Amino acid sequence: MKCCIVYTSCFRDLLSISELTQMRCQGQRTNQALGITGVLLYCNGSVIHVLEGSEAIVERQYKISQKDYRQSLIIQLYKRPIEHRCFSNWSMGYKTSSVSEFTHLMDLLPFLKDPYFPWPKQDNDVLSLLQIFYLTNYRN
Repeated sequence: MKCCIVYTSCFRDLLSISELTQMRCQGQRTNQALGITGVLLYCNGSVIHVLEGSEAIVERQYKISQKDYRQSLIIQLYKRPIEHRCFSNWSMGYKTSSVSEFTHLMDLLPFLKDPYFPWPKQDNDVLSLLQIFYLTNYRN
């Protein structure tokens, strides 16, 4: 059964571009090997992370994140079985990806171009959580 977990956390220290890049590359390799898709938005130390895949594997990766010494205040916002992945082509996208990846991510998440994008009522809880996170953090 496929599952989606969405959680937020705070990094104990702000991450540099090279640290974010290293984290993204490592996350992409791991997620591809495990069949996990998702997205990570990072705004000045705050993170929202979406993990999609097999329930056992997604649950295990979430537990690994909980033990990451770099993070604190880890809060699971969402956990549900899913029929379809929201980020099926993403092993781990994040806001500062390459231009082509970022363009694709902006197509999926139009509020990245305009935080006040008048999105119609969302039936997709995951996309709504990402938008709320972004609206709360994008100017910080």
